[in-house]
Amino acid sequence: MSDGSYGGMLTRLLFRHLPNHYPSGSTYAHFPFLVPGKMKSYAQELPGDVDLEYDWNRPAVPVGRTIVKTSYSEVHYILANPAIFTSGVVPRLEILTGGVPLKPYITHVGPALRRMSSNLISTPKVEDVLTRPNTLERATKAFERISHKLIEQKASGGAGPLDIVREVINLIPVYWLSNDIVR
Repeated sequence: MSDGSYGGMLTRLLFRHLPNHYPSGSTYAHFPFLVPGKMKSYAQELPGDVDLEYDWNRPAVPVGRTIVKTSYSEVHYILANPAIFTSGVVPRLEILTGGVPLKPYITHVGPALRRMSSNLISTPKVEDVLTRPNTLERATKAFERISHKLIEQKASGGAGPLDIVREVINLIPVYWLSNDIVR
């Protein structure tokens, strides 16, 4: 279940939403707001050469210009203009649709997703992912592993009583899909 950040949710946000800013394995994304040199010395003390799994170098500045906008209308204009902004969502959705090109349907990500009809989703592709041999057994083990990990993390936090529904049950499918299915 570990993605290398030991349960850090900010890491997932940084990698998904700023992929050009953080290369895979970057300690700057895995351990944000922590001093990389200190983290490296801690990682070197862990068993299994954990420090070798990370990129300890400062990420390079992304190529291209950074566009700074401060008002809702400016941000909306940028996001709605495919000549200025493109999202990685189209290629990912095309995988799910079995190669059906979505570019004619997508001009702006939010409205496009609402407009997409269910017949664009490739049911055989989704069924293939969910019905592979031993999927039920693997999913059961994954759910068990994830629940134990979440309970351990949340209970050891010491921030009061554990809300099992909000802090565990609601998160299990999210972790399962993002770590075991979509990977």
